[in-house]
Amino acid sequence: MSPETVPLQQHLAALRAADKALAKERDRRYAEVAEEREKALKIKESADEKALDLASQIQTYKDQQHNGLLQQLDRQAATFVARAEWDTAHTDLVNRIISVADRLSALELRLTSRLERGDGADAGTAVSRTERRLDTGQLLLLLGVIIAAAAVVVAVLKG
Repeated sequence: MSPETVPLQQHLAALRAADKALAKERDRRYAEVAEEREKALKIKESADEKALDLASQIQTYKDQQHNGLLQQLDRQAATFVARAEWDTAHTDLVNRIISVADRLSALELRLTSRLERGDGADAGTAVSRTERRLDTGQLLLLLGVIIAAAAVVVAVLKG
């Protein structure tokens, strides 16, 4: 056998040993990868739990805000009038306004006619008051003349 030749048994044993070493290295690496995968999975599960907790808190907050808004809308809706009820009330109010406007127009016409009749009466009253004043003035003037004449007669008789 030459130095470059190796017996088959020895060669196969060397191949088996190399295969065992490679298999051992491969198994070690697979174990490391599996271990790292387990760590990553635990980290992912932990992050998922935290994300779920946070999402649950956010959803709870949103639900509370939504419920508060719904309650506010319910309270507001309780103060609103139904459409049919509003239509009826609106129609009644329009009819009452028209009725009041009609009565106001009629009252205005009556008042205008009374004022026109009153203007004539007021003018007549003013004229009769003026005449009474003139009559009273003339009477006082006449009385003054009589007194003056009596004073002259008394002065002449004394004198």
